[in-house]
Amino acid sequence: MSRIRIASAAALVAVGAAAAASAQTPISRSMRAVTEKHYLAVLNSAHPAIIAAGEGLGLARATELGARSYANPTLSAVREAPSSDSRQLDLTLSWQLPERSRGHALEAARAGIEAREADTGAAVLVLRLTLRQAYAAWAVAEAEARLLSRHVASLDELATREQQRAVRGESSGLAASRLAIAASELSSRRALATARARAAEGEARGWNGSVAPDAAPMVPTLPPAPTGLFESHPGILGLEAEVRKTALSRRVAARFVASPEVTAGWQRVDNGPGSVSGAIVGVSWPVPLGDRSRAQRSAAEVEHGAARARLETARSRLAARRLAATAAYTELASAAHTADRALDSDRLIAAAEASFSSGETTLTDLLDTLSSIRAAESTSLELHAAALAAHRELESAAGAPLELADSPKSDDEPGVDR
Repeated sequence: MSRIRIASAAALVAVGAAAAASAQTPISRSMRAVTEKHYLAVLNSAHPAIIAAGEGLGLARATELGARSYANPTLSAVREAPSSDSRQLDLTLSWQLPERSRGHALEAARAGIEAREADTGAAVLVLRLTLRQAYAAWAVAEAEARLLSRHVASLDELATREQQRAVRGESSGLAASRLAIAASELSSRRALATARARAAEGEARGWNGSVAPDAAPMVPTLPPAPTGLFESHPGILGLEAEVRKTALSRRVAARFVASPEVTAGWQRVDNGPGSVSGAIVGVSWPVPLGDRSRAQRSAAEVEHGAARARLETARSRLAARRLAATAAYTELASAAHTADRALDSDRLIAAAEASFSSGETTLTDLLDTLSSIRAAESTSLELHAAALAAHRELESAAGAPLELADSPKSDDEPGVDR
């Protein structure tokens, strides 16, 4: 299988801590931080979803066990008494000889095991990506709610300050009212963000029930793009095994002459005062005159051709998908890093509030500035989430887990019960 070399931008070397910093706001000291790596630790061989993913492999092994087994012999006893002084007793043992295609059938069953092993690996990777998506959605939703909470608190503080000025007669009170309205509007948006966070949390906890009740997810740091070579994809390995399996099944179907059934036994005949006995030896062999397995051979040819076509298509699509996923993640991670470095919201908010308090700018200017800062922060978080989704797509195209970077976490222990 061809390998696809990955190109990564040099700017991604420093993506780690800086890019996640813009998406993170301090969490409460009463909460316990949990990182993506700690969340994914639950995905082991004891996880119910992993056990369910192994069903196909278990069935393939059972099929191989059946292919290795021989047919059971048939023991029969027949007693005939056509008259009072005439009796006959036949004892026979019959056995169907192994088919000449037994070796090919056994090899096909083993190829089926290889295919199901690859399918199981692909299913496990899909589960990992599903958990990563659930965790990222939860962490980003929580980060969005915390960002809005910070802005609501800032507007509430400004509104309180303006109300105090109005009481002292230093202002008309209109500024306080406008600030209170702006804070109320942001509070509504925060409620919507909090609802989204709770829904995302329910999905994430559904996959990992060991997450502590007071856990706070940290937005994952963007990992560096892979710089090595992609190895074989489990999906391709599974299709290659399917091609081998169907080729062997085609050979099995080509053997239309069945193996004979041999019979051996003993016969005793009582006729009046005398009796005779002797051995029974026989063979039963189907003669392929009417049915020469034409239907089975035709079906096997179709299955083999379809398996080869699926493999060829998957190889072509995977090569293009890997290149596209690498380019997308490189672009988004670089953009997220640039957006984070360009945004210094705390300094801008402090400067805007100071300018308004000193009378250098109007309330409209202040609200416009704060709105622009919120939009920039929201876009930065959205860009970070898009980069995380692009990394999951890159991992899916790679066909194997990629290296993750731990998010910054608090001084508390990770919020996962062991």
